[in-house]
Amino acid sequence: MDTKPKDPVFEGLNELFEQVDSAFHTIGERHPREFACKKGCSDCCYAFFDVSYIEALAIKRALDALPRHLRREITKGAQRAQRKIEGHKSTKDPSRLRIRCPLLSKDRRCLLYGVRPINCRTYGVPTEFGGSAHVCPKSGFELGTTYTTLHLGPIQERLLELSLAIGGASKGVMRLTIPQVVLTKGDI
Repeated sequence: MDTKPKDPVFEGLNELFEQVDSAFHTIGERHPREFACKKGCSDCCYAFFDVSYIEALAIKRALDALPRHLRREITKGAQRAQRKIEGHKSTKDPSRLRIRCPLLSKDRRCLLYGVRPINCRTYGVPTEFGGSAHVCPKSGFELGTTYTTLHLGPIQERLLELSLAIGGASKGVMRLTIPQVVLTKGDI
């Protein structure tokens, strides 16, 4: 299902998605033995993270365009995920939580693949952010070994820039989890 945002307001986000997707595929081609991403793997769909305001808006718009039965399925998944998040509020490192994304269907497909966030788009390749390296635990990439790496700092800066342009100073700095986006009634 193509859920890429068509609204001109999302032009910059779509361009960023295309750049990141291209870099992702390039890294996969350069390191085919280590690269493990393939259809059916959903390890990234259990990673806990938040999204920028513009990503949240794109998800919300795509979600609102889905048929009612899919929105209900996603909402139930978001409620389960939110309960799990609430039960782990005291966790010192929330990035270690494993929580099923409410956008993951029963047959292990992303229901909003076209608007999946940057974190989902970059999960399977080596990334660096704030001096820390990250790799997918299912991949053959090993920490401490040199690979072509996706630097997330400039990508996150661009997301903030786009978020501020669309949401202003108050909303543009917001970060939300996907369950929060799904469970928000009305506009974000």
